[in-house]
Amino acid sequence: MTNCFTESIGMPRLFKILSFALAVVGIGMLAASCGSGNAQYRVVNAIPTTTTFNTNGFDIQMNGATIWTSVGFGSTEPSPTSKYQSVSGGNATLEVFDAGQAGVQGAVPLLNTALNLGGGKQYTVILGGNSNASGATYPLAAQVITDTNPTPTSGDVGIRVLDASLALASIGSVDVYALPSTATCCTPGTGQVGSGLQYPQSGGSGNIDGGYENIGLAPSLTLWVTEHNNASDILFHSTISSLNAGQNYTLVLIDAPGGGSPQQFLFLTP
Repeated sequence: MTNCFTESIGMPRLFKILSFALAVVGIGMLAASCGSGNAQYRVVNAIPTTTTFNTNGFDIQMNGATIWTSVGFGSTEPSPTSKYQSVSGGNATLEVFDAGQAGVQGAVPLLNTALNLGGGKQYTVILGGNSNASGATYPLAAQVITDTNPTPTSGDVGIRVLDASLALASIGSVDVYALPSTATCCTPGTGQVGSGLQYPQSGGSGNIDGGYENIGLAPSLTLWVTEHNNASDILFHSTISSLNAGQNYTLVLIDAPGGGSPQQFLFLTP
C-alpha cells in the first residue's frame, strides 16, 4: 500500500520540511540557553582589604569592557539609589583589576568569574573575601544574588539583608532583626529579616541572603545583629530612617575598612 503522506508531498520535500523544523527547534533551544533580552546587575565592593591591593580601589570589567574604575570598599556601582547596568543575558565574564590595570596589556585580574545571567532578571554581585592567596580562609569571590524585588504588603516596606561580614562569619552565623527604633531587641521571630546568615569560608557552606521580608513602616527602624538562635547576644546594631511604604531595600552587612568591627550596613534601593 502506498503511503499517502509521502506520495502527496514527495520524499525530497519531506526532508526539506523536517530539516527546517529541526533548525527552528535548534535556534529556539540556543536562544533559551543564552537568555532572552538583557540582564541587569549592580556590583558592591565588600572586600575590606581593598586598599591592601590598591589604594585607589578596583577597576571592573564585564565581558572585556571596562564598566567602572577606582571602586573603593563600601562602594556600589551604579550608585546605591540608581538602578542597574545592563548586559546581554546568558554567559558573561566579570573581572576585577587593581585600579588603573583594566585594559592594560598583560594585566592579570585579581578576580575572574564566569556568570550566567538570565535575560530580564536583576542581580546584585557582592565582591567579598579578603585575599587571593592560595588556601585563604576567605578568598576573593563574586557572590551573585538574584533580586526578585517582590511587591511589599500594602503599607509595609520590604527588607532584605545580604551578609558579607568576614569578622562575624569567623564567630559563627547570625540573625538579623528590623524593629521600630522604640522597640527593644529581640524576640525570636518578631521582625526577623535574616536567620543563620554567614559568609562562606573557603570550601565551606554559607548563606549570605536573608531574602525579602515585609516590615511595618515606622519613622525609623533599628537593625539588630545577634548570634544565631541567641537573641540576647547582640553583636551590632544600626538605625535607618526615611523609608517609603511599598519600597524594597537591600542592606549589605560589611566589616569596617581593613576588616573587623564595627560593622556597617550599606543601604541600597531597591
